[in-house]
Amino acid sequence: PPFLINYLQKMDRTNNYSNYEPSSSDSRMIADYIERLPELNKKVLTDHVLGIYFINNYRGSGLTDYILENHKVRYFILVFNPGTLTTDASAWLTYKENTCFKPDKNIHIEIDCGKTYTGFMYILLHETSHMADYLYHFSPYVEPDLRLLEKTGKNPQTAFTKDIWQNYTRPVSNYQLPWQNRIHFYDSGKKPKLSSKQALAIYKKLQQTPFASLYGSQNWAEDFAEFITWHHWTQKLGQPYTIKYFQKNLPVFAYAPLSSPLIIQRYNNFPATI
Repeated sequence: PPFLINYLQKMDRTNNYSNYEPSSSDSRMIADYIERLPELNKKVLTDHVLGIYFINNYRGSGLTDYILENHKVRYFILVFNPGTLTTDASAWLTYKENTCFKPDKNIHIEIDCGKTYTGFMYILLHETSHMADYLYHFSPYVEPDLRLLEKTGKNPQTAFTKDIWQNYTRPVSNYQLPWQNRIHFYDSGKKPKLSSKQALAIYKKLQQTPFASLYGSQNWAEDFAEFITWHHWTQKLGQPYTIKYFQKNLPVFAYAPLSSPLIIQRYNNFPATI
């Protein structure tokens, strides 16, 4: 609807958004992917989503926005980039990862997560995990503004964030990445602040953290959504997930996060969150 287009354009400072209506083959794939979600994600989507919208030229992969009822998050709308419907997951996640770094013709960063699913399976998992977090508080809060509405304490913690996060955007010192405050993705008025040459040091440090992805290191809400997404992706859907770094087309570094002892231990400690 026009009000949603206008809202998103104002938020993202663009005038290039338009409605995309899924084809019948798109709709069949969407229905199939919904059936493949974790049971909690599927329940949240079925019971609490008022609308799912696809926006041409959307700058990110997707968005969850919440609707309040009696000062509590109760319902959601989901917004998706229709490019995720037709681009295989590896190609889409590679595109996403590279939005964090300035382009360099001698360096290539690749996310190998298979071609069985499109990027929509990834972003559907990610956004429905956010919704579960909004409702069940696996992290203390998904957005800082909700602290006022939900009367959350000054430095709250949950089983998922304890000993890993100091606050919403700052991991404990052992898990802070190089240039932590310069990590952001997509172009929403902010150009990449990191060079591709810095990426290797960042990924080597990522190996020493319980974060499932670089995207998940930004704050504890993204940490939760990425943790659930990549666990389900590898352990339930049986797909690969490896971060690869190339210099002059030669492989230099590869890391499969879900094989990390820190991440395996974290999952074993919090099975109720999966």
